[in-house]
Amino acid sequence: MEKDLPPIAERKPYTIHRGIFWLGLYTVLALIPLGIALIGTIPPVREFWIEIGVALGFISLGLFGLQFLFSGRFRWVAPSYGMDNIIQYHREVGIVAFVFALAHPIILIITDPSFLSYFDPQVNLPRAIALSFVTVAIIAIMATSLWRLVFKLSYEWWRLLHGFLGLAIVFIGI
Repeated sequence: MEKDLPPIAERKPYTIHRGIFWLGLYTVLALIPLGIALIGTIPPVREFWIEIGVALGFISLGLFGLQFLFSGRFRWVAPSYGMDNIIQYHREVGIVAFVFALAHPIILIITDPSFLSYFDPQVNLPRAIALSFVTVAIIAIMATSLWRLVFKLSYEWWRLLHGFLGLAIVFIGI
């Protein structure tokens, strides 16, 4: 395994320029869902808070989609920045994505209570099930990540649950 990586002396150390480059690239990639939404048919002008709520949904989808890159699975990232830094970044961006994802429906519902109908199974059963599941999944992935030991989850079960919920969140979001 270690033979696939360049010797430590040849690895490029972290620099502010590389950090800015990767952070900029990460930001652009996280905004891709919002950009794709802008390519389609633009709806009529909506209230400011509706637009903010919708944008937060797209941005959180982009952040959740990118989380797998910064989960320590790619060995070409860790040598430059360190595994501890990568895992900490993954954790902090996950918290930001969590806040954005939950702010998305909360802002929409507070601004226009008719958005509650998205969760009503009598209006659209598949959508209500999907949105209810993803809401619980987002809360569960955060709670089990922050309090794995409190829930008495072994690392192996937590990682399996974390991977499944992460994949489900992105799949349903798309």
